[in-house]
Amino acid sequence: MKLMKTLSAGAAAIALTTAFATVITAPAMAQSTTGAIRGTVVDSSGNPVAGANVTITDRTTGATTTATTGASGAYSARGLSV
Repeated sequence: MKLMKTLSAGAAAIALTTAFATVITAPAMAQSTTGAIRGTVVDSSGNPVAGANVTITDRTTGATTTATTGASGAYSARGLSV
């Protein structure tokens, strides 16, 4: 009976430690250091503008990223610093 209590206490300690470690590290692993912007460029009539150049500027660093709209006026820029 004493052996069973020792094993149960040890197993509970391991389970608690594992659960605690998972809860603590999960948010850190979920953080991302990049982001994305997507949108659509339209003219004053609401028609999509194909081939438009879109420039995205990071105000902190001054770094720029460019994207070009497709036939539907849509653009996407990924891997942007956050």
